[in-house]
Amino acid sequence: MLLSKSLILNYLFKSLQQRKLNSVPDNRSSAKAVGLVGMIFLVLILGAIFVFDIGNIIRDLKTLRDNLRQGFGCKEASPKPSRVATPHDTVEQSTSV
Repeated sequence: MLLSKSLILNYLFKSLQQRKLNSVPDNRSSAKAVGLVGMIFLVLILGAIFVFDIGNIIRDLKTLRDNLRQGFGCKEASPKPSRVATPHDTVEQSTSV
């Protein structure tokens, strides 16, 4: 008697557990439309983040490339941006001429 009760309970729990893990297909057009709108929204948000950050990504990849080249002994790296002239520098140049 005890064995049969435990088998019945195990079967019920197994069935409940399987239903928790499996989703039921929903073929309604409204459900598909809501899913499509959600996917478009997520793609637009993630795409906007990527597009707004592309300048930083490119700059960081160039820095990484330069650091790797210097670390492995390559002689040629991309040129560094020139130093911005300060007002002090322009005054010295004009007075020395």
